[in-house]
Amino acid sequence: MFRVFHHDNSLSPLYYNLAFSDSKSMALEYLYKNQLPEKLDAAVKQLGLEKPRDLFSGLIENLSCHALHAEILSEQVTPPSETEEALQNSTSTESPIEYPVIHSPLNYETVGSNYVLTVNHKNQDTEISTFFTGDISENVKNYGKAKVMWMSQSDPDCNEVPIACTLLTNTGIGTKIKCLDKIYLHSKSRVYGEAYSKISDAQFSATAKPKGSNSDAIKKWVSGRNSLTGSLEICQFDKVDMVFDVLSKNSASVFLGEEDFLVWESNCSFNADKGKYEPFTGGLKQPNEMVDFYSDLLKRYTFIRYLVQPFQPQHGEQLEALKRKLEEQAINCTVLEKTDELGQAEKTSKILSITNENKIHCREALKWWFHEEDLEKRYEVVLMDASCMLPKFLN
Repeated sequence: MFRVFHHDNSLSPLYYNLAFSDSKSMALEYLYKNQLPEKLDAAVKQLGLEKPRDLFSGLIENLSCHALHAEILSEQVTPPSETEEALQNSTSTESPIEYPVIHSPLNYETVGSNYVLTVNHKNQDTEISTFFTGDISENVKNYGKAKVMWMSQSDPDCNEVPIACTLLTNTGIGTKIKCLDKIYLHSKSRVYGEAYSKISDAQFSATAKPKGSNSDAIKKWVSGRNSLTGSLEICQFDKVDMVFDVLSKNSASVFLGEEDFLVWESNCSFNADKGKYEPFTGGLKQPNEMVDFYSDLLKRYTFIRYLVQPFQPQHGEQLEALKRKLEEQAINCTVLEKTDELGQAEKTSKILSITNENKIHCREALKWWFHEEDLEKRYEVVLMDASCMLPKFLN
């Protein structure tokens, strides 16, 4: 960097000569230390090969790979936590600060906070915000800093990410099923309409239609989408078999290739009062009985490739027994205790979840799949809400 010298008549010409010589020496040292002549030469040669219409823009683009990475200047949470806000108000003589309500950039309903990083990038200061719910965590900070890092990188092709979208959500209303929280469909060709249609038709057929009832109103009800996930809701199936039977009977139009599959998120079905599992209302089972319950279903419905959280943490013995049984019977289904969330420093699962139920909501979430450079170590599938959410992540 050059020094700036202000004119002062009291200084001799010799001083100015020495100062200029010093600045010139520093400039040359900086140039050669950072290999700027070589980098400029390489960029100009590349320009000759590419022959862009706009030479100046082409030169800037070729030199951009040598630009400094974005630098974090400060961080803050807005609105601040209740503790910080109370402290601010107690030490201030002015009226309490009123912060705006911050909503999720995905569903526009969930209320939360923003983790805001002020960043200097390309000689400009800008703010990078990450929406989250609850208290600030290390995962939120890790993810926010990853977004800053992405500013200096070219955008990856997020169409490469293996995505599974929510087909069904269990709200517990109108169904006896308790061992199914959500099911997700991975469709490599991104065709989901047929699956939604077949499930909706099956629920309509299973709905009692008393004389004088409005069929259109019933159809609208069973085809309604969950306000947060955008998926269909289970409202007319009493056993989990009924859900999977629909997809099995229509497998040719739902699973268009060998790489298409389901993810069954069970999230347990443990009745703490009874001390037993309750996969459907009134159907109580011991932990050991649930091993056979799950294995029988997975043997029948081979399109289920992942089963998430089938047991409570204290029933790790039954979890391992289920894994062994599936392996012995050559059933191609991976059983997982949990899914990972955005920003986790260490990968603990084969599945990443970016649904609305998670702490961080961000349209750039799919980029986290590329955070692991080794392709073999990346998540095998990423869970997200219904297919209607895809444009928010892929555009």
